[in-house]
Parts: sequence; C-alpha cells; structure tokens
Amino acid sequence: MSNYPRYLWGILASVLIVVVACGESEQTTDNGAGYEPSTEECNFTAVGSMELIATLEELTSRSSLVVVGTIVEVQAPVWGPEVTSRDGSFRYIETHYIVRVEDRLQGDAGDTLIVREPGGSIDGCTQTYSPQTHMGINQRALLFLSDPADRPQGTTYSVVGGDQGYWSVNKDQTVQARESHFDEYN
Repeated sequence: MSNYPRYLWGILASVLIVVVACGESEQTTDNGAGYEPSTEECNFTAVGSMELIATLEELTSRSSLVVVGTIVEVQAPVWGPEVTSRDGSFRYIETHYIVRVEDRLQGDAGDTLIVREPGGSIDGCTQTYSPQTHMGINQRALLFLSDPADRPQGTTYSVVGGDQGYWSVNKDQTVQARESHFDEYN
C-alpha cells in the first residue's frame, strides 16, 4: 500500500470535503446546455477517499461489470445531473471516456461503453477530485464498473471504489497495481 498507516486510510475514507450541502436529495438529469454555475460550484478540489476495498473478491462483488478495454476517446467535460437538497442545488462536472471492450470478465457489455469520472473544466469553471483514475487515450485497463444510480442502467458506468477499480494493463499483458489497491496485491 503506502507508507501511511492503515488507520489513516480509514480516516480519509470517512472524510470527503465537498462544497455541497448535506441533506436528502433528489436528482434530475439533462445535458447542462446553457447552465450557469454558482460560485460554490466552480474552481474547487474535493479531497477524500472511498472506503478501502480489502480484497479482489470484494471489488468484484461490488462490480456489475468487469472488462479489459482500451480508452479510445476522451469527451469534452459536461455538467452532470443536478442534485437538489433542502439547502439548494449543485451540479458537478464529469468527463466521459469511451472504452473499446476487449474482454468481458463479468457482466454483459457491448463492444464499447462509456465510463464517467467526476471532474473537468467548462468555461473557466474547474472541479477536481482526489484521488482520480487519470485515464488517457490508448491506455489499456482492467475496469471494475458499476451502473451509477442517477443514470439509466447500462448507459454509463462508474469505476468502483474510485481509482481502486482501475488497473492499468501493461504491454506485456501484466496488470499494474497502484497505491490505492488493497494490501493483498501490493
């Protein structure tokens, strides 16, 4: 893993600094055309960690889809769904990655799929999240994916556990473990 004690990862997992108000929420979805963000929605970094997934079995069980594929396109960032709470509303920026599926290890997937990740820049408004997967064109990866709750099933997917569900595949077909992956494989 890293040089940090395991309990520190637990503390980080319980903290997510976001500029969004807490409370019950409902979500609506549109493409964000003509959206004017509030000051609170622009130019922030959310720092935190997902719950540390302890084993490969747990990562797999949390995934509706596991594939090996190549990122073939990075689309321009878009405004995500509006989240409305009793304290107001908020929209986040998301970036979509088109993945050409090479191997299906779990679940049903077509020849291509869309993976969405939080963060990006639109018209001078930048939202960043840490940790992130940092996907790029022509990168091969083993992806552990889930259907996001705010989208129709099977249209876009999210990486399970943040960057824990993204494993780079090297040219020699080996899988590259990352700092965020569990102790079992580091």
